[in-house]
Amino acid sequence: MKRIALLAPLALLSLAPLSANALLITPSIGVCGTATCLLMTGDQTSQNEIDTVIADALGSSTQLYKQDVGGPESGAFAGSYETEFQNTPSDPKDATITYVGGSILSGGTHLLVKDGNQTPAWYLFRLSWNGTETITLNDFWPDGGAISHVTIYGTGGTTTKVPEPGTMGLLGAGLLAFGFLRRRKAA
Repeated sequence: MKRIALLAPLALLSLAPLSANALLITPSIGVCGTATCLLMTGDQTSQNEIDTVIADALGSSTQLYKQDVGGPESGAFAGSYETEFQNTPSDPKDATITYVGGSILSGGTHLLVKDGNQTPAWYLFRLSWNGTETITLNDFWPDGGAISHVTIYGTGGTTTKVPEPGTMGLLGAGLLAFGFLRRRKAA
């Protein structure tokens, strides 16, 4: 019985939601060499022009996730992430990108935050990111303008799956049942 009492807290702990760290990004983020850095900014407003300018910084990275304000998400990882824009529905200055399940981006990634009507019109950040951390964007274009979309670039060849909380619950229930059966057999 003592063993079951010891296993019960482990089973309950496995049912608890997994906590994720947050990655805070602001337009005035520090120099490169840290986990996240501002690589470049620009005044180009068309996505084709921006892609041409940032091509050298991205290397072999391609667009894997994009969310327009008030529009659909797109890219190979569209179902794995969700972006919530804050402040106002049409003129957000803040946003949160959250991992919601499925495949995750891994390896080197870049984040583009775009307005298009301000100077600069966009920011490109290099991220040291595990793919499940929440990305929090704060204070973009506070004196006018707003985020029009966010885009995550990366190398799409590497994806991994992380266990869902339900999977952890099943594991905990299995451990609890195993302990109970072992106890009955020993008695």
